[in-house]
Amino acid sequence: MLLRRLAQWAHLAVYTLCIVLRYKYNDFLQMKELPQKIVENIRVDVTEEFDRNFERKSFFSNPKWPPTKKPVSRGSLLLRSGAMRSSLSSTTQGNKIIFTSSVPYFAIHNDGGEINRISKKGKPYKITMPQRQVVGHHEEVDRIVRENIDEQLPEWINENMNECFAKWKK
Repeated sequence: MLLRRLAQWAHLAVYTLCIVLRYKYNDFLQMKELPQKIVENIRVDVTEEFDRNFERKSFFSNPKWPPTKKPVSRGSLLLRSGAMRSSLSSTTQGNKIIFTSSVPYFAIHNDGGEINRISKKGKPYKITMPQRQVVGHHEEVDRIVRENIDEQLPEWINENMNECFAKWKK
C-alpha cells in the first residue's frame, strides 16, 4: 500500500517537474528505477530484521515465543538445526517483496495452528502448534519502509534533477 502510494506520488511529481521544466515525461526519467531501488533496499533490511527474530526468539518486540513442551536438548527454540532460519529467502517482483521457505514446517511455526496426525495404531489426533512468528507485518516493517523512502527519495530526485537541469541548459 505504501509503495503503491509512493509510486503514484513519484509519477505525479515527475510529471509536474517535467511540465515546469518544459520536458516531455519520457525524456526526463525512467520511473522504474526509483521503486526498484527502494524495494530492493527494503527487501534487504526487512530480511535482516526477520532473521534477527530467530535471535530475539520473538517477533520484533512482541512477547517471547512460547517454550516447547519437551525441553530442547540441543540448540535453542526454532534453531536446533538452523534449517528453518537458513531456508528463509526473499525476492522482489515489481513493487512486491516475496518471502519463501523451502522447509514445509515453516508456515505452521510462523502462523500456528493444528496439525492432524495419525498414531501408529491408526487413531487420529491433533497437535496444537503455538504461533512462533518470524515473518509478517509489524510496525517495525512500516518503520523500515518509511526510513528507506525518506532517505532515498530526496537523493533520487536530486540526482535526476541535476540530469534534467543539464539537459535544460543545452
